[in-house]
Amino acid sequence: MIGLQLSAVDSLYFRDSTPHAASLTSPEHPGGSFPPHPGTVVGAIRAWLARGQGWNRGPWPAGLTRVLGVGHGPDDLGTLRFDGPYLLFRGEPLYALPAHLVGEQKGGCWEPRAALRPGPPVLCDLGEAVRLPSGADGSGVRLVPGEDRWLTRAGMTAVLRGGVPEPGDVVRSDELWSDDPRVGIERDRTTRTVREGMLYTSRHVRPARDVTIGLRLGGVPDGWLERCGATVPLGGEGRWADQRPWDGDARPPDVVAGRRVLVVALTPIDAGDELYRPGGKIAELGDATIVSACLPRVARIGGWASRGGRGAPLPLRSILPPGSTFFCEVADPDGLREAVRRADGPPQIGEWQKWGYGVVAIGAWPDTVEGAE
Repeated sequence: MIGLQLSAVDSLYFRDSTPHAASLTSPEHPGGSFPPHPGTVVGAIRAWLARGQGWNRGPWPAGLTRVLGVGHGPDDLGTLRFDGPYLLFRGEPLYALPAHLVGEQKGGCWEPRAALRPGPPVLCDLGEAVRLPSGADGSGVRLVPGEDRWLTRAGMTAVLRGGVPEPGDVVRSDELWSDDPRVGIERDRTTRTVREGMLYTSRHVRPARDVTIGLRLGGVPDGWLERCGATVPLGGEGRWADQRPWDGDARPPDVVAGRRVLVVALTPIDAGDELYRPGGKIAELGDATIVSACLPRVARIGGWASRGGRGAPLPLRSILPPGSTFFCEVADPDGLREAVRRADGPPQIGEWQKWGYGVVAIGAWPDTVEGAE
């Protein structure tokens, strides 16, 4: 696969699922997600590749559809395959903070202190004998989940080995990008004046220096990339990003320790509600059985797709964001280790895998010694 790195020329705009209508007040103005969801980046790269082969507008020529696919669906990517996108700082990946980590909040500073793990069976609204996440560091200090924070590779490695990252391996979102509120108008082309009531607000993001978006791309024929431009239209409102090679790899080391494994989402997961419930199976990981989970708020994503030369909005669907964490038990740890070792790329679960969804890292339950049952 080929690595690409996208850096913002100015600000970037990735809408979330909230309505975007005129006259919304400033606190209501649509924001977005950063880094963008895989579908946003896949759409931008497909169009960029098509332009490099001479396409301008309308449906893609038949000669391009074999590579680029047609439409918007899990199996509509032709020969292409994506890994990512990932948030990069100085070319190195950062990972969304796993949801099972808790720490002490001191003013605006959050410091990791402990990692949750499945507790004893209880009766709750999910049913009988449900093992909810629990745990403490024994200090008596109130511990809370971290929000808007990222881990370095070293920090994620510590988590996958059953530990807690060092404070220096935790990075706040506001150190990586800032909000950039914008106000726009709609003009009447006949009178060249502003239309009454047509005032729009939006919230762009402005990445900090050395913050980029990384992805890996496979299935591109020889010679295609050489014909593509140095800039890529990315996101909404006509924003642009420079592209350059990325020789990195966002995959942290997988640690399969015994029959109990920790599964952490590195990119959004598109899957059914079995992943939300104890007893669910993850077929891609040797039918690993979900014992418990720590999940951030489910995200709703939509988008805009060109179909048959026309643009149309995409239906909203629910995804689990990066940082979602599952505690699983596997019947055959050796088989899982071998499957992970032989995989062509990082492990993935759920739907839309060719688009970059469902990339996971595999580690050990907190306090689980490697090789223990």
